[in-house]
Amino acid sequence: MPKKIAKSAYIFGSTVENSLVQGESDIDMLIIPKKGVNLKKAYNALDSMVEELLERGFPVHIILYDPSRHPKNLLETAKRGIKAM
Repeated sequence: MPKKIAKSAYIFGSTVENSLVQGESDIDMLIIPKKGVNLKKAYNALDSMVEELLERGFPVHIILYDPSRHPKNLLETAKRGIKAM
């Protein structure tokens, strides 16, 4: 994960809750960007990581957390998962 954009990151959802369904579930990742990071540039920086996961057969759902757009409970849910960085 590009450390230049992320303050912290969490993997959450079925992947860490022992409810993963092969062929149906994806990897849910919430990234808390560093202050001042342009979200469009941040998404572009994640391209290679997403491409690598997809090539290995892991669909991924990445959320760049923005407290003005996302509900607080999303962050709370993600923090119950695994801290990736």
